[in-house]
Amino acid sequence: KCERDRFQCDNGRCISWRSVCNEVDNCGDASDEEECQRVCQIQKEFQCQRGGCVSAWKRCDGQPDCFDKSDELQCDRCNVDKQYQCTNGQCVDKQMQCDGRNDCADWSDELGCG
Repeated sequence: KCERDRFQCDNGRCISWRSVCNEVDNCGDASDEEECQRVCQIQKEFQCQRGGCVSAWKRCDGQPDCFDKSDELQCDRCNVDKQYQCTNGQCVDKQMQCDGRNDCADWSDELGCG
């Protein structure tokens, strides 16, 4: 059992409370990053299912960044006939691509429009 000023990880390890919910797996089993309810910055961050935030640019990039890997889920859900898939996995109507407005949270719908 850990001292009062320490967090006990699921694997029994004790870490500083300052290391809890800092988006770094300090426990070695990620239990210090579970249930972290941080409000992510809209447009800039993706909210992981178990709490925590990662950069919106890391969403659907093929590399899990959330401890629960939720940033890589549902990445191919766009209807390719009617929708444009943003770099972050978000789907927007194809008509919104290159319309002069940033409709994707990562602004990828306006890249390379010339």
